[in-house]
Amino acid sequence: ATGDFDNFTLGEKDDDALEFVQAGGGQANDIVWIADSDGALLIGTSGGIRALSGSGIDEALTPSSFKNRRSRTFGCARIRPVDAGQSFLYVTRSRRAIAELT
Repeated sequence: ATGDFDNFTLGEKDDDALEFVQAGGGQANDIVWIADSDGALLIGTSGGIRALSGSGIDEALTPSSFKNRRSRTFGCARIRPVDAGQSFLYVTRSRRAIAELT
């Protein structure tokens, strides 16, 4: 329903909530930040960055149409990234370096 922002009911319709299990390497990494970038959600975790988007160019992210790909394997610190126009800058998990995601 329009304006029902607190409804996270799972389902297969385009406006339903999305849930998935990220398998890989036996790791479970904490999400430390989420940012938007040109039609994708960037998910910064203690183990790296994932980009979540619709299956095709300019497609919406829906329960039946999404891509989930790893963008970086450098873990992220719990510090919000900076949108620098053509790239994102973020602090690595060690808090000793700044990394760039283009």
